This record gives sequence, C-alpha cells and structure tokens, in this order.
Amino acid sequence: MTEVIELKPGEYPNRMAKHALVISSATLPLVGCSVIDRGLGRWFFATPAEADIALMLRRATVWAAARKLLCVYLRRDGLIASARG
Repeated sequence: MTEVIELKPGEYPNRMAKHALVISSATLPLVGCSVIDRGLGRWFFATPAEADIALMLRRATVWAAARKLLCVYLRRDGLIASARG
C-alpha cells in the first residue's frame, strides 16, 4: 500500500532518494507533458481540480508501486488555505 504524504507549498521530498511527487498548481509547465522525469524522481503535474489531482495521484501511485516505493508526495501550490479542505 502506498502512502500519500502532503508537503507544504514550495517544499520538496529528499532529492537524493527515489520519489514520486504530484504538484497541483494553477500554473502548470508551459511546454512539455504533465509528467517529467527528474533523475531519481518523477514529477506529475495537476491542476487544482480534485479530479485532476486524483488522476495524477493514481498515475504516481502506479509508478511508485512498480519501483517498490512506499509513498507518493503531494504538494498543492498557489491555493487559498480554505480551498484546500
């Protein structure tokens, strides 16, 4: 079972360890795809919509499970605190 760990805005997981990071932001990368390989980790970008976050969390979880990682990190950037639930 993969655990989802929520990070604070601007925070990153340990860059020296394998990781999957889902970044939810209103400002996504302007070019390229919504999944970027970052060496030891893979970043999955989602809009602030909960359905989009859930989709990218599922993709990140599958990727992490295939690599025997125990957690997926989620970071919500640029959201109002009351909108975060």
